[in-house]
Amino acid sequence: MAVSISNGAKILCACAGAAFVCYMFSVKTDKARAPIRIVPGWENLISCSYATSLDGTKQLSVSENNRATLYESVALSDKKGSDERISIEGTWSFDEISKQYFVALNGETTAYLLVSPERGGVCMLIAGELEAANLRRSWFSFQADDDDNDPGDQGPGPYER
Repeated sequence: MAVSISNGAKILCACAGAAFVCYMFSVKTDKARAPIRIVPGWENLISCSYATSLDGTKQLSVSENNRATLYESVALSDKKGSDERISIEGTWSFDEISKQYFVALNGETTAYLLVSPERGGVCMLIAGELEAANLRRSWFSFQADDDDNDPGDQGPGPYER
């Protein structure tokens, strides 16, 4: 049993298909044209997005959506040598005038200066003033060298070519 489709139905299907294809391309190009929102301060903070406290018991993680998370290892009193890791959610913000970052955790907001020497491989969020930083409340992040896995290698020596 053969089913035949009239020429009018064929034209209607072709037009509907062409309209669908045009719609799909217009949706994709509209999304591509949407402006990208860059969070103020994030571009410089990326290098400190995961930092450790001076004593190594706490870690601070910040993300581009202004979220901050504090991870802390807490010793359990009922088990010897056992630690529990707790997390506290918060936020971070950046003040363009003072160039300070503010991290709010557990209802407490702390102001930080971002210190990242150009070729130092380290990033620091310093609590307090640069001349009198509170190192116990500051955060430190060491950047991984993607080019070389040996941290002691300083490049070619005098006898290497």
